[in-house]
Amino acid sequence: MNASRLNVILLVVIVALLGVIGSLYSKLPKAGETAPAEVVVLEKAERGLAGSGTKESTPAASSETPARPADRSHTWETVESADYREYIANLRAIGCPEETIRDIIRADVNKLFDSRKAAKREPFEYWRTGNFLTQLMDQEKVNAHKELNDQKRDLLKTLLGPDAKLDENPMAQMYNPVEQMLDFLDGEKQAKLMGKLQGWQAEAMKHLGGGSPDAAELAELRKVRDKIEAELNVMLTPEEKRAYDLRLSNTSQIMRMQLGDFNPSQKEFEAIFDLRLAFDNEHSVLGIPPADNEGREARKQAEETLNNTIKELLGPERYADYDRAPREEYKLALKIAERQGLDRNAAIAVYDMKGPAEETARNIRQDASLSAEQKQAALGKIAATTQTEISKVLGEEGFNAYKSQRGGRWLNSLEPKSN
Repeated sequence: MNASRLNVILLVVIVALLGVIGSLYSKLPKAGETAPAEVVVLEKAERGLAGSGTKESTPAASSETPARPADRSHTWETVESADYREYIANLRAIGCPEETIRDIIRADVNKLFDSRKAAKREPFEYWRTGNFLTQLMDQEKVNAHKELNDQKRDLLKTLLGPDAKLDENPMAQMYNPVEQMLDFLDGEKQAKLMGKLQGWQAEAMKHLGGGSPDAAELAELRKVRDKIEAELNVMLTPEEKRAYDLRLSNTSQIMRMQLGDFNPSQKEFEAIFDLRLAFDNEHSVLGIPPADNEGREARKQAEETLNNTIKELLGPERYADYDRAPREEYKLALKIAERQGLDRNAAIAVYDMKGPAEETARNIRQDASLSAEQKQAALGKIAATTQTEISKVLGEEGFNAYKSQRGGRWLNSLEPKSN
């Protein structure tokens, strides 16, 4: 698969994912739709049940709980209490409707557990390569989220009776990985940004040309990109915009997906990101390379300069890791080596055979002093030798798996061409 096609696929996957996550945000209650801020006291959940010993010994706030006589002279200062049972009784005493009491208590408890979830949330390490969803959606995090929801459900049933619900909207209780990815923004800005991302997604998708946008469609995508950048710069501070780019820009997404076992440090990732972001802004649109010949040639020359700059930045050894990591031939060798119980050095050894073997085969084909029969014999020998060496590294099973898949097809180019 060529780089252009891969970038289009990545863009579609990224914007589709953000659209799904954005739809979750669109279903969450907006600011001001829950209980008044002055009646929210986070400590109630701990102190409201203190001294009861067990959940069962704490009376549920049901219709069976006796209400105090209504007293319209109460203020919020006299109504509010650190003890949930007293708090509920005080609300009834001032004539607060049962449904409103439930909304107030549910909002109070939701806010408490939102803070607990935030305290457990680990910072998003945007420099970690590979599938970023693996970092965001690992089983341990999902289980921890579920456990907190179970605790919240138990508390609400204790306070409001056995029919108490976590939330009127079940979607609000789903594990939302974007909260970790956007940990540099507060909840209100997160929701606003996700709403914007949905709109940008819809605009970009109109100009993808079925996965192969032409020059005219890329021009329209460039307008969408420029609009996105302008709106982001208004919505976010410079520091927030920098954090957004490192997490959600096409450049950062593609870097994480491509660089595999390069495993950059945070400093390396940011330094390479800055170089590649400037390159992408000039020579691609939302990760998609130019469609016209002039643009492709300019990109090719700029990419050579970019790679030389990155090589100077990293040094020869680390640059070799960087250059090798996204190569299909290497990624396949690495996967098979791991499956065979071998370390990455085995995959590196297999990958390092490719360049010299291909160069030798090319030289044989171009050697005018050799007859056709001599070329066939020489090519057969280099092909057999290379296959034997790979079998020694990966084993026969590993070699067969390697040769039969796309990343190992370069071995076929070594074979003599049949007449």
